[in-house]
Amino acid sequence: MNFELCSFVDFAPGRPSLLVPIFSQQGSNAPFAQTMDEFYFVTNMTPFYSFEEYTNVAPTERRIIAVGDAGLIGLRTHDMKVKTCTVEEIYRYWEQYESCLDSLPLLKAQLMRIVVSTDIKASLYSMFREVGKRYFSTQDQVRFWLEIEASFLPKAEKFWREQRNPISQKEKLLSDELGSDFDVERLVGFLSLSSYYDLSDWSKYWFVLLSLSPSDERVIYLAQQWLYYLFADTERTVDGRSVFCAVVDQIYVGYGIDEQFEEFLRDLVSESTIFGSPLDLPDKTIRRCLEILEVIMDQGDFARLMLGVLAENYLPRSIAERIVPRVVSKLEGPESISEDLREQLLDNIIPKLRLYDDDASISLSIRQLKMLAR
Repeated sequence: MNFELCSFVDFAPGRPSLLVPIFSQQGSNAPFAQTMDEFYFVTNMTPFYSFEEYTNVAPTERRIIAVGDAGLIGLRTHDMKVKTCTVEEIYRYWEQYESCLDSLPLLKAQLMRIVVSTDIKASLYSMFREVGKRYFSTQDQVRFWLEIEASFLPKAEKFWREQRNPISQKEKLLSDELGSDFDVERLVGFLSLSSYYDLSDWSKYWFVLLSLSPSDERVIYLAQQWLYYLFADTERTVDGRSVFCAVVDQIYVGYGIDEQFEEFLRDLVSESTIFGSPLDLPDKTIRRCLEILEVIMDQGDFARLMLGVLAENYLPRSIAERIVPRVVSKLEGPESISEDLREQLLDNIIPKLRLYDDDASISLSIRQLKMLAR
């Protein structure tokens, strides 16, 4: 399925900065945004209806992409030209115009996040601080900006490490076996062989298969088998991030979940694998994982699982505001709170929620949780 670039979202109107591309699809009225993996390949196209709430900029050239292609990045340059770039073109722009960017800290910080390498990594943090002081009014906002920007560094660093140390010609790739002439059945056959699980382009061809046959149950099954294999090695879980997100999306919209993947998902939650590094999942995927489990698990088991999550993790606000009210609703029974659970609430969970005490969307549930712990 092809998607055509139709607009850019401009979060810094009128200033040199990166722009978010928006796409259209023939036969659909929905606007789409791309999801990219750590190598900046498109892994999914998702509806993005809120784009009209922001300033929009028209592209200057026609571009068409599909899942599996190199992703696109919008750029308003130092001389105010709007360009559509791949990440390699962003890198070439940096090499050519870095000297022009000292007076444009926002654009420079955004570009440095993409082109980070060992020799400039140290200077990134001072650049982030400069941008934070210029554009944010409080120290908390500056700190939040620094945390967000710094979280992107490992992905950017991994991308450029791969670019500067290309895959050896002796390394076996799935593309070598498939060639350029393949169909759904040929892809299914190759992706089902465990001997190919370690190939670096396995996930790329799985996304090609998903785009060719999105309703084929075998597609999700193949991804699940690959994820079981990959996640058995804790150092490789990050390589399955984009496929994991896509599988969760498919289950969430109605594909269904079997017992093996349910246990797999419960283990990832109980062991806190889906929270923070190295997976760094988007909040939407984390929320969907928890909502899937809430539907299929016994209410008491789900509440205990969520209490364990709250006890072990400092969660993003968007996740905490969904978990805490659900936990409270499942604990508000006369026999719900044991002495052990009360101690866990007091010692581990409530202190981790204090930073949300002033948040209207969650403070009431936190007060209820404190009352249950008395």
